[in-house]
Amino acid sequence: MALSYTWGSRIQDDSIIVNDEPVAITRNLGNGLRRLQTYLIQKNLLLWADSISINQSDLSERNHQVKFMNAIYRCAECVGVWLGEASGYSDLAMERLEAWSDEYNRLKYSEACAGDYDLATLSMLPCQEILFGSEQPTQSLVWHAMRGLLDRDWWLRA
Repeated sequence: MALSYTWGSRIQDDSIIVNDEPVAITRNLGNGLRRLQTYLIQKNLLLWADSISINQSDLSERNHQVKFMNAIYRCAECVGVWLGEASGYSDLAMERLEAWSDEYNRLKYSEACAGDYDLATLSMLPCQEILFGSEQPTQSLVWHAMRGLLDRDWWLRA
C-alpha cells in the first residue's frame, strides 16, 4: 500500500519500528499507521510512505525520489488515503460515501451497465438521496459533513 497523507506539523514527535530500528515520524502519520495496522496485517500488504521510505535529511536523495512518486502511487497494489482523525461529522460523510460507492459498484457490474464505468457514472447522477436522504442537499447535516471532509488539508497539498 502506498499511503497518501499530509504531514501536518513537521515536528517528528512520534515513532515506529522499521527493521528493528526506531524511525521518527510526524504525529499525523503515526495516527494513520495505527488506524491502518490491522488492515495491512490482514491483507499482508507492505507499506510505502514517503517520510519513511525516503531519507528526508538527504536533500539530493529526496529530490531524486520525488520524481518517482507518481509511478509509485500508480503501480501500487492499493493506495490508502489518510485524511486525519475523525472529527465533526466526518464519520457520517464517510458512511454516506461508502453507501454511494456500494451503489455505484452494484450498478457498474449490473447487466444494464456491463462494467461500463461511464454508464455507471451517468446512472448515479440522480442518486443524491443515497448521500443526502430526502432533505435538500445544502440544508442537510450530510452536506455539512461532506464540506468538513473536503475542507481537510489533504485536498490542498501539492
